[in-house]
Amino acid sequence: MSPDEDELLEFLPDEQAETNSAGAVPWLVAVIDDDELIHAATRFALEGFAFQGRPIRLLSATSSEAGQTLLREQPNIACVLLDVVMGTEDAGLRLVRWIREELGNADVQIVLRTGQPGYAPELEAITHYAINDYKTKGELTRTKLLACITTALRAFRHLRTVQAARQGLEMIIEGSRDLLRRESLRKLAAGVLYQLSALLQADADGVVCFVVDVAATRLSVLAGAGRFDADVGRELGLDDVARRDPGLHQRVVAALAQRASLFLDDGAVLLFEIADGRMVIAAIHSTKALTDLDKHLIRVFAVNSALCFDNAQLLERIREMAFVDPLSGLHSRARFLELVNERVAGGLAVVLCDIDHFHAINERLGHEVGNTVLREIASRLQSHFGASRELARLDGNTFALIAETADPDRLRAFVAALRQVIAPSILVGDCVLDIGVTVAAAMAPAHGGDANTLVDRASIALRRQKQENRGDLAVYDPVHGRQVAGRLDLVHEIAQALRAGEFHIAVQPKINLETGRVSGGEALLRWRRPDGRAISPAEFIPVVEDSGLMLAVGDMVLDQACHWRVKTADLPDSFRIAVNVSVRQLVAPDYVERTLRIIHAAGCLPQQVELEITESVMVDTRGIAVANLERLRQQGITIAIDDFGTGFSSLGYLQFLPVDVLKIDRQFLANIGDSNRAYGVLSSIVSLAHNLGMVTVVEGVETTAEARLVRACGCTQMQGFVVSPAKVDCDAGDLARFNREAQRVLFDA
Repeated sequence: MSPDEDELLEFLPDEQAETNSAGAVPWLVAVIDDDELIHAATRFALEGFAFQGRPIRLLSATSSEAGQTLLREQPNIACVLLDVVMGTEDAGLRLVRWIREELGNADVQIVLRTGQPGYAPELEAITHYAINDYKTKGELTRTKLLACITTALRAFRHLRTVQAARQGLEMIIEGSRDLLRRESLRKLAAGVLYQLSALLQADADGVVCFVVDVAATRLSVLAGAGRFDADVGRELGLDDVARRDPGLHQRVVAALAQRASLFLDDGAVLLFEIADGRMVIAAIHSTKALTDLDKHLIRVFAVNSALCFDNAQLLERIREMAFVDPLSGLHSRARFLELVNERVAGGLAVVLCDIDHFHAINERLGHEVGNTVLREIASRLQSHFGASRELARLDGNTFALIAETADPDRLRAFVAALRQVIAPSILVGDCVLDIGVTVAAAMAPAHGGDANTLVDRASIALRRQKQENRGDLAVYDPVHGRQVAGRLDLVHEIAQALRAGEFHIAVQPKINLETGRVSGGEALLRWRRPDGRAISPAEFIPVVEDSGLMLAVGDMVLDQACHWRVKTADLPDSFRIAVNVSVRQLVAPDYVERTLRIIHAAGCLPQQVELEITESVMVDTRGIAVANLERLRQQGITIAIDDFGTGFSSLGYLQFLPVDVLKIDRQFLANIGDSNRAYGVLSSIVSLAHNLGMVTVVEGVETTAEARLVRACGCTQMQGFVVSPAKVDCDAGDLARFNREAQRVLFDA
């Protein structure tokens, strides 16, 4: 080597400088050559050399077989200096083929070297096996060797960086999917810690804190790892954090002061401002130094996580709305059913407690007094029976309890205690009220093995007891069920009416709240007997749903609705006619084919039909209903969730069911004109639905004030008596009248 060549090393770029390499992770370079002198010369040439502040660690193998072993044991080798001829003329090329094809290592940079130019590989072989360079041993001076190594290391670093970035982005995408499935802030916080730890590829020690007060001096721990694992669910002051981890305290205080996330060399403090103004802080400490790529990926992850926290907060608010009775603070019917199903296998009794003559209290003293009575009884039940986990307000004046017994004697003792709790008089203003109750129960497994069955059978016993012997305890008796056999007579009448053509549809318009014009309609079933007597849908529809007539009735309604859609003049192409569909229909083996056949036979388009399902579709644990809905949706049929908030109200299904429209029940209009909270709840539901890409329809709008508030909430459509009840023989003239009425209601036009 000439002095000029040695001097060139002093002027290489900083990234190749032979400094600052102490303690750094070395680059792995392998020499695979059967000439020991080549190993010694290469080691001497690379002595003291560093690239990007990292030294070179040289690994040696003197045969193709030893090279394979070395490459298996060291997957992070960046560069291989490989002899072409080792015992055989093609030993090097065969090893290259093994590295690329069998080992599957596409990142390592391979430089072929040979001392015999006549054994140079063909250009085709170099290209096919992704050989990165080819040199004769004689031409590799120290300067050229270092240049060759530098080029190889730079290429290897680029490949690994791209690979790490791709893997990081894939993890972020998958992590975001996981986070979106988490329905509470606590579950989401735990997911954030887990995903961050995976993203950094290191054991992480962190804590996620929820800022409670406006001054941000107390933190409620949602999820923790390492030092904070035992603090989940507790509140900590900033001084508590300072005593336990001064460094973390400084970072949290800095993030709060700046109201911004911090990205550091050994971790990050992520700050998320969620919709109601509160903040979530995710502080994570990594045991390895973070690269620029790590920090960039964390920033991307933070953006996605912020959206997830907003969604989780909305889900929690809606879950509270769906699962908590706003009047009593007890569980709603939906939550009570879940609790029963969770515990039914161990044997229990569902106990229903109905306030006697409650309607008289409302009528004589007013509904506010009635509400006070309900709240007082709920408070007594909570105080005596412990956590509200076992209690619910099932409906108007009926409370439900879970008794952890299937023994009749123990059940009677439980009911006796219940009566003692309720017995003391209730003072409301100047009124002293003595409250009596009627109690009924159904026991598992004797009377049923699921919540709906037990509640239904307890309700049968309760209705009978209220008719015959108020104030006493009634336990369900199978005889009670047989006494409902009169419903079979109604089933027979329905079958005859179906054959006689006594059923007809009535169409209720849906109004686009932006334009104030009819944008669709719902076909509702009506029954008029030959003598002109109308049978209430509330009387016959439950019987139809419980009978074997549901499929035939459902087909008839769809057929009439499609024919009405085709024959009615002046309908825009976007006008969809909606029909209600039960779970029993959806799980029928040929439901999809039969539905499409009816639509096409009427000359209707699938895009002009909407199917409304209830939340009870989730009862179909086999997934048949959901699969059929997806098939129908793929054909262009729109799917709507009907009466949202009145059934199971499991929020998880909103992400997974193939649904286009969310129909919001009228109960969410209660007090909307007088309560900011009621308005906010409805706005939250609408916002969540729109974020999930759904159209929203508010049902049961009855007044002009309600219509305008619904429009202000951002809802897409409304439906209700404020424009028109369902109309039999609805025609173009009726639709024109609906448009005029909607314009008047919404815009005073």
